[in-house]
Amino acid sequence: MFPGRDAYDFRVVKYKGESMLSWIISNNEYYPDHPGGKAVLVNDKYELVNTTLPLFDTPEFNIHEYNIINDGASVLTLYSNPVLVNETWIQDDGIAEIDLSTGVILFRWSSLEHIPLNASNFHLPKTGTTSQKRPWDWFHANSIDKNANGDYLLSSRHTSCIYKISGSDGSLIWQLGGKTSDFDHSGGFNFSWQHDARYRFEDKTVTTISFFDNAGIGMTAEDKTTGNWSRAVVVELNTSASPMTTRVLRSYDRPDHETSIARGSMQMLPNDNVFIGWASYGLISEVTQDGTPVMEARFVDETMSTYRSYKFNFTGRPRLPPVTKSVVYGNSPETANTFHYCSWNGATDVNSWNLYGSSKNSSDGFTLLANVEKTDFETMYMTRGF
Repeated sequence: MFPGRDAYDFRVVKYKGESMLSWIISNNEYYPDHPGGKAVLVNDKYELVNTTLPLFDTPEFNIHEYNIINDGASVLTLYSNPVLVNETWIQDDGIAEIDLSTGVILFRWSSLEHIPLNASNFHLPKTGTTSQKRPWDWFHANSIDKNANGDYLLSSRHTSCIYKISGSDGSLIWQLGGKTSDFDHSGGFNFSWQHDARYRFEDKTVTTISFFDNAGIGMTAEDKTTGNWSRAVVVELNTSASPMTTRVLRSYDRPDHETSIARGSMQMLPNDNVFIGWASYGLISEVTQDGTPVMEARFVDETMSTYRSYKFNFTGRPRLPPVTKSVVYGNSPETANTFHYCSWNGATDVNSWNLYGSSKNSSDGFTLLANVEKTDFETMYMTRGF
C-alpha cells in the first residue's frame, strides 16, 4: 500500500467493533505523499479508514506510538517538536489524544513545560552541533497509555523514568525511576532506557504496570547499565505508602541473556501468556505467566531488527483477486514444464490452490490439474507440458 516506507507499531486494533490494522508510516523526503510520515488505519479489506498527519506543524510524525483506545473513540500518540532554546535546538516531546472522528485534540502535554532538562541521562551535545533537523533528544518519549480515571502513563527513554500525568491539568502525579523518583528503591529495584509502559490494574492504594526494561543503552562506553540483560517486568506500585514502594510481581529475562540497546515491547495475551518483542534480530518469545517458554523465534539476518512485536488473531479479506502467473520452459508438449506461481496478498484463510487447465482450442472447458497446499506467501507448482 505504501511502498518504500518503513512501518512502525503495526498492530490489530478495535475500531467501532471491528478488528482493523493500524501502523505508523515513516518519514521519507523522497515521497511526495506526506514525506513527514503519517499513521493509518485500514479495515480487513485493506481499505483506508483513517489517516493522522504530523501534529502541530511538526516536521515528522513521531514513530513510537499510535494507541487507539475506547473502540476507536480516540487515539493516543506522541509528537516531537524542535525548539530553539539559548542557541541549542531541543526536541520537545509531547502527548496528544485525538478524537478519531473529528480530529479534535482532546489533550496535549509538553515535556519541556513539565520536566527539567537536567532530568535527562542523554549526553548534552556540544555548542553549535544541534540544528532544527538534529535537535538534542533529551527526553525521547516512547509510549503512552491511559487509565479509567483519565490519567496518562508516559515512558521517557532518555530520563529512564515513567510518569503518571493528570488528565485534568497535566501535572505530574508521580514519577517512577530516573534521577528524582517518588518511590523507595532501597530494595534494589531499578531499570533504565525502558519502553512500552502500560497500566494493568489500579485501585485507591495500588497501581500495577508492565514495561520493557532495556537495562542499558550501550551507545558509548560512559553509558551505565542497570542489569546484565534486558527483561520484561510487571511491577506493583503501592501509592498509599509513605514513601511509595515497588514490588516486582513477575520478571522475564531475555532468552539469550543479551541487552536490547533500543526498542522492545511486552504484550499480555488473552490466555494470560506474555508475548515479548526483544527488538534485536527480530527476536520474539512467548512465555506462560510463570516464565515457561512457549515459543521463540528470530530473523535469520541478524542485521535486521524490529520496533515492537505483537500477537493477534486477524482475518484479512482483500477485495483484490488472487494473482497467478504460469511460465513454460521447453519447446514441445512432450518435454516442456510449466511452473505456476500463486499468491493472494492479504488473504489469511487460503489453505490450498486448485489449478485448472485447458488445451488450446478445446471445447471441453477447464479440468482440474492439481490441488496444491499453500506454502509461504507465494506457492509454486510444476505441471508437465504446456
